[in-house]
Amino acid sequence: MKHAAILVCVILAASVVGLASMYFLVPQSAQTPHGPTPSIDDVRRVLHEAVGPAADPLQVELRGSWVRLRGKVPSEAVRVEAVRAVRKLPGITDVDDRLEVQTSVLRRLEHAALPSPWPV
Repeated sequence: MKHAAILVCVILAASVVGLASMYFLVPQSAQTPHGPTPSIDDVRRVLHEAVGPAADPLQVELRGSWVRLRGKVPSEAVRVEAVRAVRKLPGITDVDDRLEVQTSVLRRLEHAALPSPWPV
């Protein structure tokens, strides 16, 4: 009877070690509760499909299901579309939008050339 109890303990210990090793061998970043974790290539592909060549200079940082977008875009519409497209990607739970809308020199000069409301 003593040998049977030892055998049961050894089997239980082996199954616990086996389950633990299986947990650590499977890459945890490959799966999120919201689906498979996309790669940077997946994010770049979706960006390019959404905003075309405006996506080329953008910087993409991916950590699990979290994405940070940085760079300059030509308009607010492009910024909104880029963020929307990445948020819709399966496996993405959060998008940190650090995109800047780049206004043209002409538009900045138009605002600078407005007459002052104060008399000189």
